Amino acid sequence: MSEDKEVTTEETVEEVKKEKAGDPQDPLDALSPEAKKIFEETNAGLLSALKKEREANKAAADRLATIEKENQTQLEKQLVEQGKYKELAEERARALAELQPKADKLDSAEATLQLVLDGQILQIPEDKRKLIPDYGTVEDRLNYIAANGDLLRKAEAFDIGASSRGGKSDKKSVVLTDEQKQMAKKLDISNEDYANKL
Repeated sequence: MSEDKEVTTEETVEEVKKEKAGDPQDPLDALSPEAKKIFEETNAGLLSALKKEREANKAAADRLATIEKENQTQLEKQLVEQGKYKELAEERARALAELQPKADKLDSAEATLQLVLDGQILQIPEDKRKLIPDYGTVEDRLNYIAANGDLLRKAEAFDIGASSRGGKSDKKSVVLTDEQKQMAKKLDISNEDYANKL
């Protein structure tokens, strides 16, 4: 906003007199003293009103500048706070990225435990499977089977070799693959027992 030169009543009247001094037909000279006085009072009132309006405009402009500055400061403050939230979001994203592989491994381990549980249940006779609880986690059920396995499995008679008469064994020699050996280990049985089940 450009600053206007402040004009006082005396300066305006003097300027008008100077400009009109060379002019023999000054309109103010033609007025009566009372009209001149009214003119000067009106002129002074108008100049005073103009001065007040300029001051009001300047005050309004100053208030507007102050409000804009406060708004800008508040906006910058919000951006700073949002920046902190952005940092927090980035930190949480990094933590999630670090934990995701562990969660995937946990899912895989749970699937493996379910396979082991299924294998353990298959080794238990049908009539005793009802004793295994249907509730709880896979790990709880496996622990139950491990703790009560002797009671749940069918008792096998000890083979004293009575069926064989000193000749060759009727049993076939079975060679287990690495995968079968791992499965036997997961099922918590010996390789020979696993081979006999095949």
